[in-house]
Amino acid sequence: MCGKLNESFEGRNENLKLDTTDLKLLETIYGLQNLKTSDIAEKTGLSEITVKRRLRNLRKRGLFAKKYAVNYWKVKLIPLMVVGRNLWGKVDQAILDSFCRSVRTVMTSVSYHILDLIVPADDLGNILEYFSGSFKDVDMYFLKSFHKSVSFRFYDVVKNSWRIDYLALSLYIREIIVKEGYIDILKQTSPIKTIIEKVPSRPIKLSDKCIRRIRNFETFLNRKNSFLDSNMGISKYTVYKIKSELKRANVLKTYIDVYPPKLVEKLYLIIEKGDMRFLEALLLGLSELPVLSFYKANKLDASGRFVKENVIIARLELPEGGLVGFLESFTKMLIDKVDFKLCLETKVFTPHEKGGEEIAR
Repeated sequence: MCGKLNESFEGRNENLKLDTTDLKLLETIYGLQNLKTSDIAEKTGLSEITVKRRLRNLRKRGLFAKKYAVNYWKVKLIPLMVVGRNLWGKVDQAILDSFCRSVRTVMTSVSYHILDLIVPADDLGNILEYFSGSFKDVDMYFLKSFHKSVSFRFYDVVKNSWRIDYLALSLYIREIIVKEGYIDILKQTSPIKTIIEKVPSRPIKLSDKCIRRIRNFETFLNRKNSFLDSNMGISKYTVYKIKSELKRANVLKTYIDVYPPKLVEKLYLIIEKGDMRFLEALLLGLSELPVLSFYKANKLDASGRFVKENVIIARLELPEGGLVGFLESFTKMLIDKVDFKLCLETKVFTPHEKGGEEIAR
């Protein structure tokens, strides 16, 4: 079968190269399940003209067909996650070169690998058959939607990136709990009540000028104005203005609370059973638990049929040494019994680089 795979998959990788905008459009189509340009433009923040042009180009490349937009299995490009024991080095290189975006090494009781695949619909059957027939312990998930909590973001001047506004998330969780009839649980279960009613630090709102000029936040806090003046090339008056703005944003006073210790542990949490909507809200609302990416998925068998509906796959980031505390808190918060796997990420490989060198985290 290896020779057949090499012939079938060789040269496919060029057609699967997508920029950020293309990927955003395809992810939006998966979520909306229609091709109405006004809806897509609203979700992506792009103009309708840009959406039409991009979709036309994607259709020409064969990434999806217009009449099949509402049918997952006829969409030309399918996001697939494969989880299994010791996959690295055993998976056919033709598959890795053609469809695999990254390979993550994770640790449970044994060594696992997570393959992030983008598979054309025409090849899906062969891929599923290959993995189920070649490996004994492997799970495959079709990722239905992509979510990064973009509605709850704020700018982190230390990491120079966007972070989640957990105050907004806590309000969202409260709304879900009340709407879904979980209000009695708040009176009975203290861990959940603590999470819901805890008001985390408000997001820091700084001007663009302030963000650009603060390159090293710890140096800024610990040095005098004259040091900043000579090393950052700005006047003492500008330093004074920046400090005033930081004080108004409540940063200087709550530096320790706002910026926790360096986050070093990343893990996957795969939940296959439970009240998914409640778990989704609860998981996103943990203030000490930044969610790097969040997926709703379907588990697949070798024939491409759904094994279990409503699987949740979350990629999380924990403080150093925070894994035990997370397990204790998370298990206490579960109302119903759930089936879940916890995989701690150790390395990230790109299969297209020689030897699969580790990517800097």
